[in-house]
Amino acid sequence: NWGINMKIGVFGGTFNPVHSGHLSLAKSLIGLNLLDKILFVVSARPPHKNEVMPSAKQRYDMVCLALKGSDTLIPCDAELKRSGKSYTVETMPALRKEFPNDELYFITGADMFIDIPNWYMPEKLFQNEKLIVADRGNAFHEEKYILKKEEIIKTYRPHVQFAEIETPDISSSQIRSNAEKYKNFLPEAVYDYIKRNKLYE
Repeated sequence: NWGINMKIGVFGGTFNPVHSGHLSLAKSLIGLNLLDKILFVVSARPPHKNEVMPSAKQRYDMVCLALKGSDTLIPCDAELKRSGKSYTVETMPALRKEFPNDELYFITGADMFIDIPNWYMPEKLFQNEKLIVADRGNAFHEEKYILKKEEIIKTYRPHVQFAEIETPDISSSQIRSNAEKYKNFLPEAVYDYIKRNKLYE
């Protein structure tokens, strides 16, 4: 138990692999005093991704290596313990039971935010959760994003905060295509783990 009323961010993802873009986004949100701690929730079987990938345990191991020594960024295996597909709308209430004295915020990137209406039970998610939307790659200023964002706000009236932050321009798919080329975007321990376990070859 971390004391009363901490603001805890819930940062879900496949983290396949976790990289400096994820880390810098999380550190920025803490640096802006929006959050006190952030849980990196590794999704076990994301509903919308079917490709063969490293096991959930391997992706969780990489997150543990990347966050080692941090007292504000915490690996979380809540979704790995549940069977079946991982839905955010189910994960958030489960985490609230673990942190009953704290305020939980679901963290999403701009691109993911405008996709939430396509998720499982979006109205319930928007109704029950506080969201922090972090801008990546300046999406906040793109017309198609602005229109969709306004539509979501009008339709669902979500409790949402928008945070403009600078993060390295890198994606997990780039790293999967060539870990060697993009190794500067990986914590050293994560890169070593990828090599040692022959991931993404």
